[in-house]
Amino acid sequence: MSESKKKSSLWAKIKEYVAIQSDYYQVLFIEKVTKIISLLIMVILVTGLLLGLLFFSLVALAYLLVPVLGKAIAILTVGGLFLLFILFFILFRKTLIVTPILKIVVKIMDGKSNKKKSNENGNN
Repeated sequence: MSESKKKSSLWAKIKEYVAIQSDYYQVLFIEKVTKIISLLIMVILVTGLLLGLLFFSLVALAYLLVPVLGKAIAILTVGGLFLLFILFFILFRKTLIVTPILKIVVKIMDGKSNKKKSNENGNN
């Protein structure tokens, strides 16, 4: 084989390798973005459902307290409970919300190390 054919063959293989790597990282990126978006949708749905459950539970509690406290005081008491819930979540938002979501996103983005560990465990 001549020198120019070797160089052109090597250049073609390098181009093919770069194209394959580019496609691989595009697919990997799309997979991770899809997982993060699905996680975000799930968090929004669960949060909305829990807030709805909390709202209706507090309304039911207000109606239960009406015979004991009177209508105005019962509604103000339940409103105060709701404000305490909000304050609780504001004070502990890092522990309750930010840290768990951050751990999940980091776990999704660091999928390579998990795949390597599972491959190493499977080969042993």
